[in-house]
Amino acid sequence: MRYRLILTGVMLSAALLSAAAGVPASEAPPTVRDLAWGEVLFEHYQGQRMEALVRLSAGQARGELAHHGAEAELLKGGLYLAWGLRDEAAEIFRALLSGAARPEQRDAAWYWLARIHHERGEHARAAAALDSIVASLPANMQADRVDLESRVLIALGRNADAAELLAGSVQPGTWRGFAEFNRAVALARADRLDAALPILQKLGEERAGDRESAVLRDRANLALGLARLDADDAAGARAALDRVSLDGPYAARALLAAGWAEAQRENYRGALGPWTALTAAADFDGAALEAMLAIPWAWHQLDENGESVAGYERAAAACDAELLRLGAARSLARGEALLSIALADQDPAQVDGPLAPYLYALAADHPFRAVASDLRDLAELRENLLTWRHSLAALRDMVETRRARFEQVAPRAEFRLEQDRLGPLRSRYAAAEAHLAKLRTSGTQAALATPAEQQLLSHLEVLEKRILALPDGADRENLQARHARLAGAMHWQLSHAWPKRVYAAERALANARRELEAGEAARESLTAALAAGPAGFEGFDARIDAAAARVENLLRRVEQDQGRRAEALRALALEELHAREQRVAAYLGQARFALAAAYDQALQPRAARESLPGPATENSP
Repeated sequence: MRYRLILTGVMLSAALLSAAAGVPASEAPPTVRDLAWGEVLFEHYQGQRMEALVRLSAGQARGELAHHGAEAELLKGGLYLAWGLRDEAAEIFRALLSGAARPEQRDAAWYWLARIHHERGEHARAAAALDSIVASLPANMQADRVDLESRVLIALGRNADAAELLAGSVQPGTWRGFAEFNRAVALARADRLDAALPILQKLGEERAGDRESAVLRDRANLALGLARLDADDAAGARAALDRVSLDGPYAARALLAAGWAEAQRENYRGALGPWTALTAAADFDGAALEAMLAIPWAWHQLDENGESVAGYERAAAACDAELLRLGAARSLARGEALLSIALADQDPAQVDGPLAPYLYALAADHPFRAVASDLRDLAELRENLLTWRHSLAALRDMVETRRARFEQVAPRAEFRLEQDRLGPLRSRYAAAEAHLAKLRTSGTQAALATPAEQQLLSHLEVLEKRILALPDGADRENLQARHARLAGAMHWQLSHAWPKRVYAAERALANARRELEAGEAARESLTAALAAGPAGFEGFDARIDAAAARVENLLRRVEQDQGRRAEALRALALEELHAREQRVAAYLGQARFALAAAYDQALQPRAARESLPGPATENSP
């Protein structure tokens, strides 16, 4: 039953990958009744989680989400959950459930609470939350709900219920393959392997349209091959294992199992092919060392003692070298190298360094991925908080600069205000207004004459006096007639221009009045600004100090959480490395024991040599 146990473990780990299948888009865009909510959704759909959360919080503080209160809380809870803030997200969802949310919003809150409980390992509470969902969730959440409920049931040991749930659901797109695989998980754990194998057979023979489907197909074929091998069906096992892609993540285990399938048929030379290929390939889960132990065992079965001894020597040397590498990797895992790999958000197999390859097995494990994702999110949060700290410092500098400028300019402004230059202008305006009113009453047209006309009037007055001084006679009368004509022409000219000039004078007075009023308003504004200036700067100081205190508090909490998450990640990595060290040490002991036994039995008859035990490796029968 060794392979059945392996099959169950492989299938259960695949159940955690279904969340990667993605959630289909909504069937219709949401209705937006508040402009701020539209801005929040724009940032959210762009993948800008921090910007969406900031805009959402600002909109709530300003009362800009009057029509989307419960939707905003649901989105905020989802964003908190995406950041790994499960406690804060749970509080939001519980508050929605205790309030006056609509039924569909309550169902969504129950779903998210169930997801939080499941991630915490509280599977019974997760099942209770899922049972509280009254109606069907929206289409873009229903597939995820079925997947979540199936994983919760499997975690609770209710494998038959999980299989029944998955059999009765029609999952869309990529979800279908994961649902079928999870159904095989449930059936296998319920001791119904006969029903699980046809499902694996179908999944293993399907064409893969994308990378996720290809990985799922390889996993199904590996599980099917191990199950066939456990049932002593070597031919069926080899057929399934041959369908596993050689460039996929399960190639090493498939090659190892393929060798054992040939060994089960006593085709030991055929077993050497996949095992030898495995030892030459990059190995991230320890299968190559197992193959190095299996190869000399196969040579021994072929009565090739020299090859068998050399193979065990190579296996022992490889185990010694692997233990040295593992020791170096453990030293690196205690430092910053582990965090650098985790924060790189990259496949560890593609990262240089002695530590990265050993994290390959952990990279697909949910706890490791969850902690690494939390660390990346916390690092992004910390960068945002550092940006806010810098921005607040710049804002404080700007306020200080403006305060210094105010203190420099204020004395001069106060001095100008004390001089009251508007006073003389007001007096001159009043005098000009009175003068114009007097002119309109008296009708003295000469008062509005131009300088040239004033000069002509002066000349006419002088000429009149000189004419009157002449003796009586014809010349005097002639000059008086000519003077009268000139004076009449001048009077006509002044009379003709009088209305226009009075209107122009009134317009000039009106403009002067507006300028005086603008000056008065500017004076009042300047006086008010001088009085309110210090108080305004003090208000900014208080707000900046409060914001800075909040940023520092959040930054301290984020850094503390970073430390806790880093220690959790380090503990997972060290646990994996320690387990691998123990496994390699066991391989080394087996290699040395088999080498000694091979030397001892080299001189014995063939019948005695046939009793040499095979390697008890992780994946051997």
